[in-house]
Amino acid sequence: MAIFKFRIYDYHDKQVIEDGGVSFTPFGEFATFYLAIETAEVTITSFRSYVLFDSEDLPHECTKVYLSDGSFVFATNKFDTFEKNFTEVYTLLFTPDSSKEGL
Repeated sequence: MAIFKFRIYDYHDKQVIEDGGVSFTPFGEFATFYLAIETAEVTITSFRSYVLFDSEDLPHECTKVYLSDGSFVFATNKFDTFEKNFTEVYTLLFTPDSSKEGL
């Protein structure tokens, strides 16, 4: 079991408890959250640079990350930083521990 964690942009819901139950209203802006991927269940299939625009039409560089379950998320890191983390951390989760060879 291996976990790969990174920050993403996503919408946040405002939850209101009422007599009839709970209602969910999305905020108008993206918020940042942590996403933890269990690599035995879902893997990153590809990623590319992307730009999100806020309500004032200001650009925010990020990385669009495609997952093996067909979904995608927007990583808060720019492409170069995400690629570095992918190469130096994520790919090592799939590499056998060489210190245990021959045991």
